[in-house]
Amino acid sequence: MFKNNFGSALSMSLMVIALVFGVSFATQWTLSGKLPSAYDPGVSLEEAVKTSDKPLLIEFYSDTCATCQAVTPIVHRTIEQHFKNAVTVVMVDTEDPKAAQTVEMFGVTAIPALFVLDARTVKKTALPFDSYGNPPALKTEITKALAT
Repeated sequence: MFKNNFGSALSMSLMVIALVFGVSFATQWTLSGKLPSAYDPGVSLEEAVKTSDKPLLIEFYSDTCATCQAVTPIVHRTIEQHFKNAVTVVMVDTEDPKAAQTVEMFGVTAIPALFVLDARTVKKTALPFDSYGNPPALKTEITKALAT
């Protein structure tokens, strides 16, 4: 009798695990269709600090973050429309072990996270999370960060 109950419990546990992973995978697969890494301009933070004559807009993200997938197109569309020649975009994948020091240096504890960094004055400004999905609010916050 114990073997029967144990076998049933094990089977049920395996089915629940498979269901959870299946739903998670399906959700990730069907989200925006374009992962944040698809927007990566391919410039590292170190490279941008050395070569850019413009302030940096740094986006901390992960391809497995559903919120990142939702806001990245909005952020990049806003930058393209209003700040194309005013900022250099740098994307930092928080899941990349090489980015750990940068993530810690900026104090990133949740993603997505956006910062404006003026490397000449070494001033960084964290943009408020509630502006990420709202293009007018994001435009206002980036404008304020660039003005200070």
